[in-house]
Amino acid sequence: MIFIKKYIAFLTVLFLFIFGNILCVNAGADIAVGITINGEVIETEVSPFVENGRTLVPVRAVSEHLKYSVEWFAEEQRVDIDSPSDKLTLYIGSADYYKNGEKRTMDVPAVIKDERTFVPLRLVAEEMGCEVKWDEENNIANVIKYNIVEAKTPHDIILNAASYTKIILKEQEYDLSELDAINIDNPNVFADDTFEGYEYIIKDVSNLVIEAPEGISASVVTQAPYANVLSFKGCSGIVLKNITAGHKVEKGYCTGGVIMLDGCRDINIDKCGLYGCGTYGITATDSAEITVENTEIYECTYGLVELSDCGGIKFNGCTFRDSGMFSMFVLDGCSGVSVTNSEIKNNNSSENSYFISAYDCSDIEFSGCDFSNNSYYNFCSGDAVKFTGCKL
Repeated sequence: MIFIKKYIAFLTVLFLFIFGNILCVNAGADIAVGITINGEVIETEVSPFVENGRTLVPVRAVSEHLKYSVEWFAEEQRVDIDSPSDKLTLYIGSADYYKNGEKRTMDVPAVIKDERTFVPLRLVAEEMGCEVKWDEENNIANVIKYNIVEAKTPHDIILNAASYTKIILKEQEYDLSELDAINIDNPNVFADDTFEGYEYIIKDVSNLVIEAPEGISASVVTQAPYANVLSFKGCSGIVLKNITAGHKVEKGYCTGGVIMLDGCRDINIDKCGLYGCGTYGITATDSAEITVENTEIYECTYGLVELSDCGGIKFNGCTFRDSGMFSMFVLDGCSGVSVTNSEIKNNNSSENSYFISAYDCSDIEFSGCDFSNNSYYNFCSGDAVKFTGCKL
């Protein structure tokens, strides 16, 4: 009798476990999902939903908002999506699809639900040249469709600095000093007179990309000694990739930095070279969610990085080298700053400066970093800085 009771209890638990998981799976498929395209909320007659971790959307409503044409072939259970440059072909229930005639595979196929064809949003958007940023807190898929611009002159960079824009650089040098006598007709850019030349401050812009293709050597420079090379104020979603930036000024005669961020959020700097003759490679104030990866900061005359009232800052796989003369890392009122798997070498701090200066900070960590051939009198100030697996 006791055995039978235990067996019934076991079956009950097993049933609840299985049934609960079924409910969870079904509930997952019915999660309400919002969609925005370049910040505009998209209303659809039938709601998008999540299946197996992928957001599926009604193909016609979303594609037409992206200015793509959609054609349905009922007999083949096929949908074609066309943009001016690309064509996607998907089949209902099939993991195979075609981009410009080339066969590819996806993990969640297109389906028919509520008499509408649903397709995986991220796959379609990214295959057609867009990006998708998922807002997990609000269950919103934010689609970014860029206006693509090829910059042939430095004027092209400043003139086209705008939201939802991707500026592609060519294999050349873009000297912003050449713009000093040119009237900048862009409400997103402020030309600040720095006594000997101008600093061009990009302000209140979101989702701007400035990049060069892989393998291309493109540089953005200035000969204005008091100007930062690239300045951003009140911006978000900024990406700098595969570019070199710095000053063409004799060392010791320059007091401008390379990258300046003021009141910015969601910044990504990847595979860049930031060199000095000026103060710091990156200076940031009241900014957050900054990620710097595979980037080299070098030959700066004050230090490497200066951060004030910043949080959520990550440096990974970077090289910091050949700079001096004050503190190499200046952190004031910062929290959540990490430097991982990076080389910090051949830098010099003066007798009156800490190599790492951290005041009123919390949660500052250097992990897996190699500090080689650096010169300093005082290494680190403040108890907020931790070192894990570093070569000191």
